[in-house]
Amino acid sequence: MNLGIYLPLLQKDILSVILAEIKGGLDSGKLRDASIFYDDVGPIEPHNVCGMFNSVELWKFTGKLVTFSPDSMMKANAVSNKFKTIYCHGLVQYDVLSLLASLKTQHCIAITEDAEKDFKRVTGKQILGVCPSFQGLVKTVGGIR
Repeated sequence: MNLGIYLPLLQKDILSVILAEIKGGLDSGKLRDASIFYDDVGPIEPHNVCGMFNSVELWKFTGKLVTFSPDSMMKANAVSNKFKTIYCHGLVQYDVLSLLASLKTQHCIAITEDAEKDFKRVTGKQILGVCPSFQGLVKTVGGIR
């Protein structure tokens, strides 16, 4: 599986946890390739296990793309390419109307159980899985058809 992660901002603490999950997926063979897309970049560690690209390069990506904000989800849904978008709720603050407008996808996961409850309360939709601190993200996304 090809996995794409689309973050609005690359932050060192979040990125290190995501990179560890990606490395585990690559080492186990669950991932064939992985890419991280971003809108803005902050200070990051030089040890990467996958490619990192500005979000303008989304049009080249194929695979499963995990987004973390309603704005990122809308941008990803606007790109016509062969990737499946998955919204991960709970990392970024959101505007309710933006969240509701961006949910063209049927695939939504959460970062915490509280985020899962919040998502269901706001949207009325079920979450497909919870990935606390990104642990199990590769497995959860891999199970989405």
